[in-house]
Amino acid sequence: MTVLVPFDGSDLPKAALLRAAQFDGLLNQGVIAVTVIPRGDAKYARERDWIDGTDPLATDSIVSTLRSMVADVDPDTEFR
Repeated sequence: MTVLVPFDGSDLPKAALLRAAQFDGLLNQGVIAVTVIPRGDAKYARERDWIDGTDPLATDSIVSTLRSMVADVDPDTEFR
Protein backbone atom coordinates (compact mmCIF):
# COMPACT_ATOMS: atom_id res chain seq x y z
CA MET A 1 0.00 0.00 0.00
CA THR A 2 1.53 3.28 -1.12
CA VAL A 3 1.00 6.16 1.31
CA LEU A 4 -0.27 9.37 -0.32
CA VAL A 5 0.37 12.67 1.49
CA PRO A 6 -1.11 16.01 0.39
CA PHE A 7 1.70 18.55 0.66
CA ASP A 8 1.75 22.36 0.52
CA GLY A 9 4.93 23.02 2.50
CA SER A 10 3.24 24.09 5.73
CA ASP A 11 3.95 22.50 9.12
CA LEU A 12 1.05 20.03 9.23
CA PRO A 13 1.83 18.37 5.86
CA LYS A 14 5.53 18.24 6.81
CA ALA A 15 4.59 16.37 9.99
CA ALA A 16 2.26 14.08 8.03
CA LEU A 17 5.01 13.35 5.53
CA LEU A 18 7.45 12.51 8.31
CA ARG A 19 4.88 10.16 9.89
CA ALA A 20 4.16 8.54 6.52
CA ALA A 21 7.88 7.96 5.96
CA GLN A 22 8.13 6.32 9.38
CA PHE A 23 5.11 4.16 8.60
CA ASP A 24 6.64 3.21 5.27
CA GLY A 25 9.64 1.89 7.17
CA LEU A 26 7.35 -0.99 8.14
CA LEU A 27 5.53 -1.40 4.82
CA ASN A 28 8.31 -0.57 2.39
CA GLN A 29 5.74 0.29 -0.30
CA GLY A 30 6.61 3.93 -0.90
CA VAL A 31 5.34 7.40 -0.08
CA ILE A 32 4.06 9.92 -2.62
CA ALA A 33 3.66 13.60 -1.78
CA VAL A 34 1.14 15.44 -3.97
CA THR A 35 0.56 19.15 -4.50
CA VAL A 36 -2.15 20.79 -6.59
CA ILE A 37 -0.97 24.09 -8.05
CA PRO A 38 -3.86 26.26 -9.27
CA ARG A 39 -3.25 27.69 -12.74
CA GLY A 40 -2.84 31.43 -12.98
CA ASP A 41 -3.25 32.09 -9.25
CA ALA A 42 -0.06 33.88 -8.20
CA LYS A 43 -1.76 35.22 -5.06
CA TYR A 44 -2.41 31.66 -3.86
CA ALA A 45 1.23 30.75 -4.50
CA ARG A 46 2.52 33.86 -2.69
CA GLU A 47 0.31 33.19 0.35
CA ARG A 48 1.99 29.78 0.69
CA ASP A 49 5.50 31.19 0.16
CA TRP A 50 5.95 29.16 -3.01
CA ILE A 51 7.10 32.34 -4.81
CA ASP A 52 8.33 35.77 -3.69
CA GLY A 53 5.98 38.71 -3.59
CA THR A 54 7.22 40.14 -6.87
CA ASP A 55 7.74 36.91 -8.82
CA PRO A 56 5.31 35.93 -11.56
CA LEU A 57 3.61 32.58 -11.28
CA ALA A 58 6.22 30.11 -12.53
CA THR A 59 5.00 26.55 -12.15
CA ASP A 60 8.42 25.02 -12.80
CA SER A 61 9.95 27.09 -10.01
CA ILE A 62 7.14 26.18 -7.61
CA VAL A 63 7.50 22.48 -8.39
CA SER A 64 11.25 22.69 -7.83
CA THR A 65 10.76 24.45 -4.49
CA LEU A 66 8.16 21.96 -3.28
CA ARG A 67 10.19 18.97 -4.46
CA SER A 68 13.14 20.31 -2.45
CA MET A 69 10.94 20.80 0.62
CA VAL A 70 9.69 17.20 0.36
CA ALA A 71 13.24 15.90 -0.02
CA ASP A 72 14.29 17.85 3.09
CA VAL A 73 11.69 15.92 5.09
CA ASP A 74 12.24 12.53 3.43
CA PRO A 75 14.61 12.06 0.49
CA ASP A 76 12.95 8.76 -0.46
CA THR A 77 9.48 10.25 -0.99
CA GLU A 78 8.29 10.63 -4.57
CA PHE A 79 6.84 14.07 -5.40
CA ARG A 80 4.07 14.71 -7.92
